[in-house]
Amino acid sequence: MSQYHEWKGTTLTRKEKYRWAKYGGYHPLVWFLIVGTAITRIASFMSLPFLAIHLSENLHLDAFTVGLTLGMAGLTGSVGGFIGGYLSDRWGRGRIMSSSFFVWTGVFFGFFFAESFRDFLLLNTLNGLCRAFFEPTSQALMADVSTQKQRLKIFSYRYIAINVGMVVGPLLGALLYGIIGMHVFLYTGIIYTGYYLLLNVILLIYRKDTGVRRQSRKEERIHFRDCVRVVRRDRALRYFVLAGILFFVAYSQVESSLPIYMVAQEGTGESLYPVLLSINAGMVVFLQYFISTWAEKRNILTSLWIGSLFCAGGFFAFAAGSQDTAFISGIVMITLGEILIFPVSSLFIDRIAHERMRGTYYGANNLGQLGLFIGPLAGGWLLDQIEGHKLWLLMAFINMHIIIFYALGYRAYGKQQGITILDTLRSIAVDLKLISPLKWSIKAIPIVSFIGLAVLLPYPVFEQGLKAPARTETVQIHIPEGASYSDVGKMLANKQVIHNHLIFPLYATSHTLFRDFHLQPGTYQIPPDMEIQQVMSTLSKGTIQFTVPPGSDVQDVADILEREGIPKQSFYQAINQAKYDFSFLAHHNATGDNHRLEGYLFPGSYEFNRDVKAKTIVHHMLQRFEQQLTTDMEQQLKQGNLSVKQWVTVASLIEERRSDDQQKPDIAREIYDKINRNQLQLPPEPVNNPGPESLHAAANPAPRETVPTSPSTVSSRDRAEEGTETSDLPQKKETAP
Repeated sequence: MSQYHEWKGTTLTRKEKYRWAKYGGYHPLVWFLIVGTAITRIASFMSLPFLAIHLSENLHLDAFTVGLTLGMAGLTGSVGGFIGGYLSDRWGRGRIMSSSFFVWTGVFFGFFFAESFRDFLLLNTLNGLCRAFFEPTSQALMADVSTQKQRLKIFSYRYIAINVGMVVGPLLGALLYGIIGMHVFLYTGIIYTGYYLLLNVILLIYRKDTGVRRQSRKEERIHFRDCVRVVRRDRALRYFVLAGILFFVAYSQVESSLPIYMVAQEGTGESLYPVLLSINAGMVVFLQYFISTWAEKRNILTSLWIGSLFCAGGFFAFAAGSQDTAFISGIVMITLGEILIFPVSSLFIDRIAHERMRGTYYGANNLGQLGLFIGPLAGGWLLDQIEGHKLWLLMAFINMHIIIFYALGYRAYGKQQGITILDTLRSIAVDLKLISPLKWSIKAIPIVSFIGLAVLLPYPVFEQGLKAPARTETVQIHIPEGASYSDVGKMLANKQVIHNHLIFPLYATSHTLFRDFHLQPGTYQIPPDMEIQQVMSTLSKGTIQFTVPPGSDVQDVADILEREGIPKQSFYQAINQAKYDFSFLAHHNATGDNHRLEGYLFPGSYEFNRDVKAKTIVHHMLQRFEQQLTTDMEQQLKQGNLSVKQWVTVASLIEERRSDDQQKPDIAREIYDKINRNQLQLPPEPVNNPGPESLHAAANPAPRETVPTSPSTVSSRDRAEEGTETSDLPQKKETAP
């Protein structure tokens, strides 16, 4: 008969109940490890999140090398747990916990002293290995010293402690890292040292509960090959490890792909992501106890199925749209799912574990964390290859199929316990009060399947039928208020954006149901390379409208655009860096000057797609100016011996006077006369962006006899002498400058 201590039973003796009553019925080791989990997680999250910043900014490592360094902890952690769990079964929990935590403490001091890539790679490898040795062993110890009924609550409390560390640690780290930099790892090492000393004291006090008693027969000794054989043959464990890998592949996207996807969306994605993390951690802290209380009265498979469905629903919400409400709804559902899955899956591992191999089983369950290594790599690659919403649909699909592996694992466990499939299904149905709805659902399956196929199967056919012939020009589509899908389809077909306008209403309706599509009135610019899904997204976002008054300079235009959501920096880059293919800018291609296009940004009212780029706006303003430079106008300037630049500069001086349109020809004549009498020199560049009336007046000044005789008719700005150029104008022309 085995000589292992008997804490593994389902009841406590009267003496034990009395002894632990002041601790809420739990062994003091349980509370020490739960509180210690919170403290050590706060300490580690206070420093580890900033390791990537240090590697990138201070060691100047590339993104792949940083990712490799950080990923080693997850890789070694997933594999090392099995070995650490086995050793704790063989040599006792206390020895493994003490020795692994001693090395773990040294790792954080090592981070402080490390200088090279190799140092950090080795240390983070040890970080993952130590965590893999310590955490499954501590879970096994908490299970050893508790009853089966207590364990779900214990695992839930532990998960709360982890999330407390995830909330508090980064906040402290953000404060400290900005002040002391890598010294934050030194502080983490000091905290770990304190906990290590307390851990050894508590393990010494309760050493009879943390070790392995001497074996009475040699054949009862645990051998590694025996553990491997038992775990390999345990179908329930294998299925749960596979479910864990898939779960972590999907769950890891929340921290890897989701922030990248959100930043790429229009709106508040960059500022919303930290809010989502806070919602996640806050919900775990405040709801874990209540949900665990509900779950402990239900079948294990019930909780795992509901948790998987919640996670699938969360990823569906991410795919449904780019609105803030979609992301918030998604993270709420995923959090509810993880609150159920994490502690309940640990409880299941506890149920299937052999009494003598509990540590090995907890360590083997760590293999599921391979998903944390695979997930970010696969998610990043998929995000580059397919559209973001398709990635979230794939993650939802994975979560739906995790249910199958949980069911297969529970079925294998049920066979060992004599539980039939019908018993399991009935238990789940009773838990969820689904007996009557299930009867109705079975009858409704054919109808639902038919509707689903009718809606989803034609979707690719719609896209293919809408595909338009190739275009070379951007087209403009005006959608009036109240336009129907049929009306819009005809407009798009007339402009060759789509091929078949009859299909468009059906396609737009399906978009409304599944993609959060809401048609917005406005005038849209549709470039030739825009796919139909991008067209739908553009028509759903609406437009921006603004007016640039005549006489506005580049700074004024930047202010106007900023009010419409176009950053000034983007506008200035479009002004001083981009090149534009217009003949009148032949001598204006030098870059680096915010005012190099001053005078050519034609004033007027504009309307653009809401996701328009600043360069597109500038291009359209230059295009409007080009429309003023007709063949007749070019001929007129040639006859007047005026360059385009001189013409625009004079027009900007006229515009600066803020005069009535009828007076502008007189002002133009006055300016030309002063230039011809060498009383005025033109500024080197236009001083603003003149309107059409000023441009017309600059090319068509009033006859000389109508010019008023007032003394000074140009502003002090017109008289600027620095960097000026003299106009080569004829002296005797009555109808031209």
